[in-house]
Amino acid sequence: MKIETLITDTFQMDYLCFGHGKTPLVILPGLSVQSVMGFADAIANAYSPLTDDFTIYVFDRRRELPEHYSIYDMAEDSAKALRALQLGPVCLFGASQGGMIAMSIALSYPEFVQRLILGSTAACITQWSQDLFESWIRLAKEGKAEELYLSFGQSIYPQTIFEQSGGLLIEAAKTVTEEELSRFVILAGAINGFDVADKLENDTELNEQEETMLQQMVMNEEAKQKYGDDKAYAAEIFPYFREAPREWVNVL
Repeated sequence: MKIETLITDTFQMDYLCFGHGKTPLVILPGLSVQSVMGFADAIANAYSPLTDDFTIYVFDRRRELPEHYSIYDMAEDSAKALRALQLGPVCLFGASQGGMIAMSIALSYPEFVQRLILGSTAACITQWSQDLFESWIRLAKEGKAEELYLSFGQSIYPQTIFEQSGGLLIEAAKTVTEEELSRFVILAGAINGFDVADKLENDTELNEQEETMLQQMVMNEEAKQKYGDDKAYAAEIFPYFREAPREWVNVL
């Protein structure tokens, strides 16, 4: 799978493009220690059932990161990439941190978004999430890649998957560079101050389908509050994690 590079007057961004459908589907991946571009073939294979209906784009974050880089900055860059590639309106799918970027784009640039799909994300950052991200940032700054990967895996995977993937996480951590850890610190710190919950509730007119989606997001947040650090709920809500491809182990 060939990795393309978009060059604008302010940044460069790597991206994937595959499929031949009429409708553009843009995917904004979640936070990761290493770029998802390293898993291009696995990503294309995972989304192959959609390639007849969609032309699929997967955006990375910009190559050169400023010292301070927020979710809103990421949304501005992604919107500029959509404009440069002459895309829109698109089906926009954001996972985890990518979901935060996607919501910001939908609110600031609704002309780019035909459909918004969100997975494992949140409209604002809780104190629990803030503390967790701060612990990851500390480990990255200290160069403790193995501890970072294990903390990562334990936090985001169901316990059974984490136990099965522990060895893979340790091996993956051995390939992490100092540059990737420094980059991770900036990307993880981007969540600070993120909150679009009020805008979603007050500034958006929802149709019946969108109202249902918002209710599901609220239910997911309630589940997180109920279970706290116990990720057993993830095994119920996301049973496909049990069959997650081994190649995905590096992707947050």
